Amino acid sequence: MSFRKRSVPLTNSAKSESSSPDVASLEAASSTKQAPPPGVRISPSFSLPTVSTGLASLDSLLRLGAGLALGTSLVIEEDGTTDYTGTILKCFASQGVIHGHKVFILAAEPWGANLPGVAEEKVGKKVVSKENEEKMKIAWRYERLGAHGTSNRDRIGLSSQSLGDNITPFSHTFDLSRSLVRPATSPMITYLPPTPRAPFPDLKAVAAYLTENPSSQPVRLIIPSLLSPLFYSPDSSDPKAFISFLQSIRQLQQKHANLVAILSWPLALYPTHHTLTWWLERLCDGVIRLEPFPHDFSAEAIPQNTNSKGRDEDKMQGFLRVRKLPILTERGMGTGVMEDMVWALGRKRFVIRPFNLPPVEFENGGESKEEEKVKAKELEF
Repeated sequence: MSFRKRSVPLTNSAKSESSSPDVASLEAASSTKQAPPPGVRISPSFSLPTVSTGLASLDSLLRLGAGLALGTSLVIEEDGTTDYTGTILKCFASQGVIHGHKVFILAAEPWGANLPGVAEEKVGKKVVSKENEEKMKIAWRYERLGAHGTSNRDRIGLSSQSLGDNITPFSHTFDLSRSLVRPATSPMITYLPPTPRAPFPDLKAVAAYLTENPSSQPVRLIIPSLLSPLFYSPDSSDPKAFISFLQSIRQLQQKHANLVAILSWPLALYPTHHTLTWWLERLCDGVIRLEPFPHDFSAEAIPQNTNSKGRDEDKMQGFLRVRKLPILTERGMGTGVMEDMVWALGRKRFVIRPFNLPPVEFENGGESKEEEKVKAKELEF
């Protein structure tokens, strides 16, 4: 007669043999499943691959849950003679360089000479992050061994979670006062400036790169100040040439889903009622407009909380209007009723946040009390 310890559960050998193929299939599926490339995240709303624009506030504004979808284009219009959109485009380029994406810029090389660098973290955060990394390394070793009472299926899930924590961040915080240091593994930026011979840059280099390289690697196309007289010849304002150029970009995106484009448009030269602006907004997937405040406007005139430090980022510099969103507009969802957004460009960063009027405060409390007494007397019969 054989005895068995009480702590050891009774198992059926036939049942364990039948369950072993399921565990093997799970292990094979986990090994064959490819992780997305660096800088690519699957949108939780529509299950589409997306990339970060370099601004976390702009990523959340696009309402896909994870930045700008691959295979789409975004237009950032600016009303005025300023160039605030150039900062957004440079952050978009820096984010692609850090993630190792191929970046094409339809401008001269001096435009991308001073791309913003990654902001430094505080010392306290660094200490905490190092401690967390050491804890994760120790936990990952024990997770591979498996805890008491855990199955192989649970161990597969735990190991995938631990490996996911070591992935490069999806979006970085950039410091406009720092210069970008290109990683050694990141490809060089290709500049395709306009020439006087042709109204628009030739996109054959972009098409050749998309054909020769794998479709899983994202490619970023940046077009700063489209049709600006500083970069483009007068022939580029011809509607036929302009529409054919936009259609060529759209054809590349339909053929290669890993191409994402972002461009800026000067409304001071081509207002909303202009024919070229009308075609641009319909041939692109997303349209966002920046409306800077007039030069004589002072953000300090608006009463603010006295406890605020008065940083440059806390001062409003203009409104942000969402006219069209990628993916959502095509599916008939539209933008809906969105809250008013404002943006601010500081010395180190670009911020987009909801517009909230501060509460009305009186400079002297005595004046408010006197006004209340006058109103109370008027109400007396």
